[in-house]
Amino acid sequence: AQCLDLIRRAAAEGKAVRDGVVAQAAAVVARAASLATRRIVADYYEADPTRTAAAVEDALRAASGQDVIAIRVHPELADAVSASLTSAAAFIQPDDGVAIGGCIIDLRMGTLDATLDARLSMLDLALTEAGGELSQ
Repeated sequence: AQCLDLIRRAAAEGKAVRDGVVAQAAAVVARAASLATRRIVADYYEADPTRTAAAVEDALRAASGQDVIAIRVHPELADAVSASLTSAAAFIQPDDGVAIGGCIIDLRMGTLDATLDARLSMLDLALTEAGGELSQ
């Protein structure tokens, strides 16, 4: 009985150690996936300004029915986004604080943050919920 009890405790301790290693590994994998995705996605948007225009168009659909005051984009892309989105061109404003690949839409009743960082933060949240803890 004592030997059986000792074996059960050892098995429980072994399982706890294994579960701890798995949890740590999941967090490392989640962080690596996040960093790789951020690098790849940033390069994707920098390679073609029309991709940022498409992201702005998606954000405008999310803000449909609301009064748009301004659409802030990276200064290097303001002209290209204006040319692509002629119906919204009057609202496009350059903003050094907005990275390539996203925008911030100022609305009469608030702000829609569609920056690349905000969108990728949703990926971080999904990875965290899937089992990996990300520490920024």
